[in-house]
Amino acid sequence: DDPGELIVAVDVGSARVACAVAEMGIDQPVIIAAESAASFGIRAGEIVDMKRASEAISIAIEAAADRADADVKTVVVGLSGDVKLCCSKAQMDLDREHRTVSAADVARLRKCVSPDPASGRRVVHRFDGPYSVGDLQGVERPEGLFGERLEMQAAFLSASSDRLDSLLKAVRATGVDIEAVSLEPISSSLGSLSVDERALGAAVLDLGGGTFRGALWEGGRLRQIELIGKETAPAMTQSGRSIAPLGGMEGVVMAVARRFRIAPATAERLMRTHAALGEDQIAALPPVS
Repeated sequence: DDPGELIVAVDVGSARVACAVAEMGIDQPVIIAAESAASFGIRAGEIVDMKRASEAISIAIEAAADRADADVKTVVVGLSGDVKLCCSKAQMDLDREHRTVSAADVARLRKCVSPDPASGRRVVHRFDGPYSVGDLQGVERPEGLFGERLEMQAAFLSASSDRLDSLLKAVRATGVDIEAVSLEPISSSLGSLSVDERALGAAVLDLGGGTFRGALWEGGRLRQIELIGKETAPAMTQSGRSIAPLGGMEGVVMAVARRFRIAPATAERLMRTHAALGEDQIAALPPVS
């Protein structure tokens, strides 16, 4: 991106819809405005009421645009709903005479690697590698190496096609075009971990109002995702009737407590002391009872 160009990102969450406007600097984007609006018509990152969801998204975008004094035409959309990670492998024999890996070999093998067929899902992010050349494993750049066989693995991050289409429709209803889509495990990880941290190995906990997700990184690649929230919360009953799981931060606290088998008060205290909140946000939290 060219210096001075504006990038607008919209994060559609269960509790809040956030919009940030950034200006490309020499090395990285610089945020010049950020606003949010309460989520309506959105549950666990999914659209359940198209009209109300579009209104909430529109409020967030307009507020950020006004603060940045910018005319927003295109946005990058962040999706935090039903996200799944799957891996696949493929291999090929190299030319018996030269036995050298070429760029064409890598490109041809890349076409052979595809995610497991799953109806109703759409791949949004793809991560290629590592490669194996003969008995040499864990190769990042196989071109020019010698061996009898080339093998590669790839990871695919996908979302439900129907839910993704509903989200994109709600965003487009605000009058903006969509430049790209980024799934929340990638956005939160790239925003909080350095290249070295992702290479050495790190876990990112993304705490949301309806669900929270753990993403495990190792060797610079996303290795595992675990979603805790709407899909995993046990059903609650009252007088023989099923009632919806807790929402908002109360639901997140209970999900953390269940996952780590600790008391809710302990889970809330851990979130206050270790969650990624700024000093102002932490100071505004009520005291733990």
